[in-house]
Amino acid sequence: MLNLAKYIQAVVLGAAVTVGVLSLTAHAGIAAEFNLAVGYHINSSPGTAAQTFVKELNLRTPRTKVRIVASGAMAREHEIPAALTNGVIDLAVAVWSVPKTIPEFGVFDIPFLFKDRNHLKNAADVMLPAVLNSISERNGFIVLGVFDFGRRHIASTSNPIRGAEDLKGMRVRTYGLKWTAAMFKSYGSVPVALPIGEVYEALNRGVIEAQETSLASMVSLRTYRATKYLSLTDHSFNPGYLLMSMRAWNKLSRTEKRNFREAAQATTASVFAATERTEQKALNTVSSTGIKINKVPWERFAKTSYRVYDWFAREVPSGSKLISMALSAGHR
Repeated sequence: MLNLAKYIQAVVLGAAVTVGVLSLTAHAGIAAEFNLAVGYHINSSPGTAAQTFVKELNLRTPRTKVRIVASGAMAREHEIPAALTNGVIDLAVAVWSVPKTIPEFGVFDIPFLFKDRNHLKNAADVMLPAVLNSISERNGFIVLGVFDFGRRHIASTSNPIRGAEDLKGMRVRTYGLKWTAAMFKSYGSVPVALPIGEVYEALNRGVIEAQETSLASMVSLRTYRATKYLSLTDHSFNPGYLLMSMRAWNKLSRTEKRNFREAAQATTASVFAATERTEQKALNTVSSTGIKINKVPWERFAKTSYRVYDWFAREVPSGSKLISMALSAGHR
């Protein structure tokens, strides 16, 4: 159930963060006002992306205002798609709730499918207009942008990971996404679902022997203290989505829609660059601890991962088409 009462209380108490976007209220000099929900803290990666979008939109249409409501005060992460569908919220930056709601978006979570951020961006630019947005629109929202909040790697306690064979029999904490778990199972690993706050202790006690993680998460949770090896696999990205309800989108003029799309494009570029900087800073921090780091050639895993492509193609509507489009985008 959506936290409407919680949202109203948050606004009254000033917990909503006003950055300065859709109930057409009569404010002097304001053409339109919208809300933008984030399920995480305002200074989290999704929260920062939301703030960047508001700033970019303000450059193009200063009379349109967006109010960011963070920390799940209006809709928690898992509630965001339904809140958009019902028109309870106008905009959102969401993460895992999108592929949980629309399986086709799981294509962005498939390991060893996107070689780098440019490949990810090219694929999104092709797949959104050709396939994905028609599906999301039937669910009541449009996707204005696909972000990356950090590439994922494998940190382990017993041995470095140089290829799929090193993961056989290993208990690995995964992010909880279906296709990542499928990948580790295909290598003979045992995917383990654990709340993120329990990972450090689980590594220390030997409950798990490895985790798949972003560098930023590894630093913020200090799990590098409980691991001996960091294998830079770059096996997947941590995608985020800038979403807008169709109810709100359909009220925009052609010019306003162009402004929103341009602001979303500029935000995507900014988020990609910021994530790159954050990763380098985090890698420097981890390197300084003395942990052993090895770079894994992408090809050592990519060929083995084709079976996950096949599973996605069989199980997800339009899955085969999306995989083909994603692979082709790598050659653009």
